[in-house]
Amino acid sequence: MRSTYGFPWPIVDQLDPDQDSRTFVTPGELLKIDASVVHEGSGFSVTEARVSVDGKLKCNATITFRHVPFPNPDLRGHMEAMAERIGFPRQAAAHD
Repeated sequence: MRSTYGFPWPIVDQLDPDQDSRTFVTPGELLKIDASVVHEGSGFSVTEARVSVDGKLKCNATITFRHVPFPNPDLRGHMEAMAERIGFPRQAAAHD
């Protein structure tokens, strides 16, 4: 999502109404999160994600993000500093 617009931060635009939450996740459980971009372009991206614990699906969702410019330089600076702090890559990873 960042590759098209040079490191903007996407915002959640909508959640799929058919998203499904199966059971509660309790503190201390190790989550496995699988996510992929299924569409990128035209001002938005769509992702699909699944969260499981010990091989059992806990939830899944399709999320649509709109690509929007930062509303002001202060927010952009804050987000870039946070990305640096947590080691978030500034270059988009290649994906199919």
